Amino acid sequence: MQLLREHAAAVDEVDLERAQHQLAVRRLRAHERPYRRLEDAALDLLGRGALRSRAEWLAGIRTVTAAEVSDAFACMLETGASLALAGALPRAAGERAREILGEIADVRAA
Repeated sequence: MQLLREHAAAVDEVDLERAQHQLAVRRLRAHERPYRRLEDAALDLLGRGALRSRAEWLAGIRTVTAAEVSDAFACMLETGASLALAGALPRAAGERAREILGEIADVRAA
């Protein structure tokens, strides 16, 4: 939560550049896997109604500003945490998860 608060206050330009580079590398690596390319294409078509080229996607990463990133982190802080549990869980796992989530919320409020 501390890192989230720090980034909500301000994002350093060097950190932003590093993150943009990491996203670009991850995207280019993912582009080498046919199934991932197919999934990305489907998401583009469903979300935007058109396909983006690799160059358009990379340009989109570079246009994000530090202020926009800080605003996104601030929005995450305001929204709060959520939790989903699935599968076979031990008895009282849901209650324990709610307790832990409450503890996180208490830390967030402090």
